[in-house]
Amino acid sequence: MKKILGIFGLLVFVCLFTSILNPDFVTTYNIQNTLRRTSYYGIISIGAAFVIITSGIDLSIGSVIGLIGCLLSLSLAAMGGLPPGEALGRTFLLTGLLVWIIGATWLHTLPFRDGTRRGLIAILFPPSMLLFISHHWLDCRRPVFVYAAGLATVLAGFLMPSVPLPRGASTLLVLLWMIEISAMMGLIHGFLITRAGLQPFIVTLCGLLIYRGLARWLTNDQTQGFGRGHEELRTLATGRPCTMSALIAAVGVGLIVWAVVRRLSRQRPRTGQAVVPEAGQATGILALEPLPIGEQPRAVSAWCLAAIGGAALAVGILHYLQDTATLPRGQATWAQQAMFLGGGLGFAVGLVWLNAVALLRRRWKMLAADAVAATGCAVLGLVLYRPQAAPSDAMDSWFWAAATVLGLSAAIGGAGYLLQGLWRDAELGLRSWVAWTIAAGIFLLTGLTPMDRVEVPAPLLIMISLALLAGGFLNYTVYGRYLLALGRNEEAARYSGINTGAMVIAAYVICAVMAGIAGILFSLDVNSLQPSGHGSFYELYAIAAAVLGGCSLRGGEGSVLGVVIGAAIMQVLYNAINILGISTQLEFAIIGGVILAGVAVDELLRRMADESSMGAGDVEKRSF
Repeated sequence: MKKILGIFGLLVFVCLFTSILNPDFVTTYNIQNTLRRTSYYGIISIGAAFVIITSGIDLSIGSVIGLIGCLLSLSLAAMGGLPPGEALGRTFLLTGLLVWIIGATWLHTLPFRDGTRRGLIAILFPPSMLLFISHHWLDCRRPVFVYAAGLATVLAGFLMPSVPLPRGASTLLVLLWMIEISAMMGLIHGFLITRAGLQPFIVTLCGLLIYRGLARWLTNDQTQGFGRGHEELRTLATGRPCTMSALIAAVGVGLIVWAVVRRLSRQRPRTGQAVVPEAGQATGILALEPLPIGEQPRAVSAWCLAAIGGAALAVGILHYLQDTATLPRGQATWAQQAMFLGGGLGFAVGLVWLNAVALLRRRWKMLAADAVAATGCAVLGLVLYRPQAAPSDAMDSWFWAAATVLGLSAAIGGAGYLLQGLWRDAELGLRSWVAWTIAAGIFLLTGLTPMDRVEVPAPLLIMISLALLAGGFLNYTVYGRYLLALGRNEEAARYSGINTGAMVIAAYVICAVMAGIAGILFSLDVNSLQPSGHGSFYELYAIAAAVLGGCSLRGGEGSVLGVVIGAAIMQVLYNAINILGISTQLEFAIIGGVILAGVAVDELLRRMADESSMGAGDVEKRSF
């Protein structure tokens, strides 16, 4: 939670800094464009996060995007030349080939457990493989089933009669081909890393070169695109199915449902789970002990979630009570005014209550942080009402830019320290009020932008869906816990009974599939791609966004929400450079400097927190 708040504060800082210096940053077109590009990079960043959590790396993301984009264009063009009804048979062939490769690789890696010599004999002399299966049937039955299912699917593809399909179904099958090809690339990476024992850096670097070469060879270095055809398919990247207010209303409904589910689940008797090491157990091998409900860590209450969701739903409904088409472009709508006024009122009430509690409890550091935040807000007020300088007065511009940086740093830093301190302090029990204050602040900031006129890009909805699936998998399934445990200590995870090889393969498959989905969207968006350059360096953006979002390169740490915020920071920085008229030659230097500063500050704060906790532990030992 601490890292997410810090990264979110950096995002707010960049957005406010840019909008104060140039109000064009919050125009409808610019917001839509930023959201669309954030969605693309957010998808590949989520995939990169899964690999980084396992302490791995994937340098082939950009080349996968380029190859999938070229293959999509070629496949759609070839689909028009196929005989009617052949698309389904080709799909069975490709799917069966993928399943057969999985089964064959899985099956032929089993003899290597008895030694490299036996494994090589099983590969070079097939009858010995049959003998091995007969003696180890219990271990081989699942890979044999996958192997046989793949062969049966390939045979069905050869023997299947022509089945005429509508054009839309054929296009969906082509998209399925792209995802299957991406999954096959991830499987190859995972098996080479886990079974062959190669380093992830070398494997994915070779993948970067191989996939880029294949893209150039298959297209003969010719520019690929879709022309004016496939307009329905291109709506996946260019469509705008709803407005931002409708999305906010949907989020409100989701929060209300979540609050109801949490309330009902708390009424049922249950015990929690706390991870504690057993006595005499090796470091990193953990056991589960029941924890009474009364000792569960405090979280945001259900009523607070329901209140925030109800406010979001009300703001979304207000959008439909007024026709925005009849309003002038600069005039705020009811929904925007409600978000601004309601968010400001809720933020003020929340801060007053939190400061009152901190004063009663004598939390002087928190009160000092609030005073720093108030000073920063006063400086920002002076900047907002500054006299307009002449265009040639560079000195005056730099002065107000520096004042904006200082004011925002004081305001966000002070408020962040106050909220984090109150969130950590379990004695105060103010997590619901902290969450309410943060939500009100988000409503306040959102009210400054014309959200009623912002149309949500279709890629944003795709990214949100994938982020929810990834977050649920990582935080609410046992396999997500396995990934985190693997990243923290692979040897301890293996001794605990976790199939570490399978989890590493799954991480690389997820990363490749995410890159394939992003490759489809990127190609549909640009509609004209160069095989030699499309997707170049995208893997660096994905890795930077994941690390900036809280993923540790050492593995074992990371959250999907933080990764999405990190991808948003990357794109907002890129947009801010253009909006503020900074030379594009400094683009990479500025982005690199901000990322380096953000990661360095986060690491510094982490070390300070560790030292303070160690100091508190020493005090407890001496008092004991």
